[in-house]
Amino acid sequence: MQSEIFSSDDVQRSPISRNLARELAAGSIDSPDELYETAVDLATSLTNGHWRDDKYPPDERLDRAAAEQLVAAMKCGPALLTSRSLVFPQAIIGLEGGEPLRQPKLFYDRFLCGKPAGVLWTSSLLAPGLPAWAMVAESGYVAGQDPVEGVEFFADADEFSVFTINSPCDFAELCEEFGSVMMGSNRVLDWRRVSEVHHAVHLTFSGLILAQGVPVQTSTGTMTLNGWDSESTVWLRIPESARLGRRFLVE
Repeated sequence: MQSEIFSSDDVQRSPISRNLARELAAGSIDSPDELYETAVDLATSLTNGHWRDDKYPPDERLDRAAAEQLVAAMKCGPALLTSRSLVFPQAIIGLEGGEPLRQPKLFYDRFLCGKPAGVLWTSSLLAPGLPAWAMVAESGYVAGQDPVEGVEFFADADEFSVFTINSPCDFAELCEEFGSVMMGSNRVLDWRRVSEVHHAVHLTFSGLILAQGVPVQTSTGTMTLNGWDSESTVWLRIPESARLGRRFLVE
C-alpha cells in the first residue's frame, strides 16, 4: 500500500529532507515557494555531485526538532506540497508548437541515473504558467534557453493507472513488484514491466524529499531513486484521453 503520511523519523533518514528541515529551522525559508525551491536545489546538487553535508552536520537534538518543524509545515502547506494525487492540468516543457502527442518508445540511457528515456515527462503547476520543473532550470544545473515554451496536458483519471511515490517504501514496493535490470554496472528499475501495468509514475513533493537518494533493500538488491530532482510524472504510456491545452512561456 502506498504511504499516506510521514514522520520526523522519515525526515531524518533522507539527506534531502534532513537538510531541508535544518534550513527551515534556521529561518532561511520564509514561504512554501522557498521551501519547494530549496528542496529542488538540494536534490539537484545531490544529483550533480555537488552535495555538501557539512553545513548541517548530524545533531540528534537539532535534527529531530527541525524534522518536527518540517512535518508541521507540510501538514498545513499548499496543494503542491501536500497533494498525494495527480492534479490536472499537468505541464509539458519543450514540446514544439504543433507537435502531436506520441506514444513513448521507452529505452534506457546510462546518463539518466536509472530514469527511463524516450518517455513523456510532466510536472504540476506551482502557479498558472509556472511548472514545478521550472525550479530545476532555475537551479543552474540544467542548461537551456530562457524563456521556454510549456503546454498544458490533460487526461481523464478513470482511463489511466498511476503509481505514486510518496516515500522510500513506495519506491521499494515498485521495485519488488516489477524487478530490476542491469544497465552497465548499475541495477535499475525494470520500467518496461512497469509500463505493462501503469501508464505513469508520479513522484510527489514528499517523495522527492524523502525518497530521492535513499537506498532501499529489495529481493533483487539495493535500489535507489536518483535524478528526478522535482515533483514530476513520467508517462510510460499515453492514455487515449490525453490532450493538450493552452501554451505558455516559462520565463
